[in-house]
Amino acid sequence: MSSRRSYRRVKRRFDSKNDFSQKVEKEIENFNWLDTSLIIGYSTILGYLIAYSFQKGYLNYYGITNIFISQINIVNIVISITVVGTSLFYLYVAYNNLSGILSHGTNPYLQIFKEGFLPFLVVGFLLGALEPKWINIISLLLFIILITIYLIPIAKYKDIKGYENKLKQEIKYLDEEGFTLKNFMLSLKKVPAFRIFIIISTLTVLPSLSHLFGYNQAKTETDYVYFTNKEKSYLIIDRNGDNFIIAPFDVEKNLIKQRFQMVEIKSDMEKPIVYNKIRINDRLEILRK
Repeated sequence: MSSRRSYRRVKRRFDSKNDFSQKVEKEIENFNWLDTSLIIGYSTILGYLIAYSFQKGYLNYYGITNIFISQINIVNIVISITVVGTSLFYLYVAYNNLSGILSHGTNPYLQIFKEGFLPFLVVGFLLGALEPKWINIISLLLFIILITIYLIPIAKYKDIKGYENKLKQEIKYLDEEGFTLKNFMLSLKKVPAFRIFIIISTLTVLPSLSHLFGYNQAKTETDYVYFTNKEKSYLIIDRNGDNFIIAPFDVEKNLIKQRFQMVEIKSDMEKPIVYNKIRINDRLEILRK
């Protein structure tokens, strides 16, 4: 009788765990807390902020103030939305597929890699693709995170014998409370504060990263266009609507002065403006005030 009661208790626990797991999977499948109109509105705002921040970062490198940013090209906003959408799609597909591959088998070393390191690896690949010049820093950070993830169980579970047993305990913890796609989606659905946090974070962090990318883009720019007017050369730094943002340019020294002007893009057959391409091997020098 005692063995039957024990069997029933174990069976009830197993069935309860299975029911909970199926419920979680069903909730994820039915996850839809944002309708299409809100997604479009949020994407538009985010796209505008990213486009504005990128242009602001680009112009700030040359010392150009925000007064020159009178309008944001709709094409740039569409590009920003496309980049964000593509990046999110990549993160979802890459994580889902790699997680599925690593889910086969019970090797604790692979499981801790999947649960603890895979999200960082996927994000690291994305950042490296967006900014290849940061690849060394990103690789170093990923290496440090990887080593840390395998060392944490040693310090965290001192009372458990055997390193593999420590890993299994950490895997259990990460599966229940760690940063996984399942837990992320459930938090979005169940925790309103988490949704607000994600919205505020993306509206803050992504424009800041975009500003940094814009600044770095200007810093590493090598191909420019300039023109000559009344024996003076002017470098075209950027385009703002139907206007060029220009600065006095010393062709021999690859030097510009911080005396910026906004001029209309106009030319005619009788007095055409001749634009010349120039590639600066080192870096454009800026005579800062």
